[in-house]
Amino acid sequence: MRRTTTNPESLIRGLSLTSKVMLLIAATWVVATLGIVIIESAIVLPKFVALEAREAMKDDGRVLEAFSAEVADLAKRTRDWADWEETWMYVQGDNPGYAADNLNLETFRSLDIHAMALLDSRGRLVWAKVIDPSTRDEISLAEFSSEAFASANPLAWSADTQGPYAGAVRRGFMRTAAGRRMDPSFCNLW
Repeated sequence: MRRTTTNPESLIRGLSLTSKVMLLIAATWVVATLGIVIIESAIVLPKFVALEAREAMKDDGRVLEAFSAEVADLAKRTRDWADWEETWMYVQGDNPGYAADNLNLETFRSLDIHAMALLDSRGRLVWAKVIDPSTRDEISLAEFSSEAFASANPLAWSADTQGPYAGAVRRGFMRTAAGRRMDPSFCNLW
């Protein structure tokens, strides 16, 4: 019995010219594909990730600027209402017709707000209303109930807030039970 050894050279010599060209094309394709994957993952992908991170930071800055402008505008309106003597009298219990005359749907439209709460100097809720932005109907949210304000509601935090909530005053968003995000930043206590 004669032993036959298969030599790679003899295998290649036995192939037709078409087969050799096809084999060369396949080998070139595999090498090129591996090269592209290596170059992409080592050079291109990190640059795209860095670019995406920079753009996300720019977007965050734009959102923060827009939010800050809205907060500044809201602060002006809040101070105006807080300094208004009729509001102060209402919170003290001396102006019973104030809510009907001043805290109606038209006020919410003109101020472009969807929620408002008036608190006394102890942080107790005097009056609150929340308007659904899509239907313009009044809705009830637990975050705007007397019980919620009695239990350290972030909306009642003032500049004098101490303890774990001190850093949260006048910053950020709050998710309500209705899923809407509201700015708990400005709440004047009388």
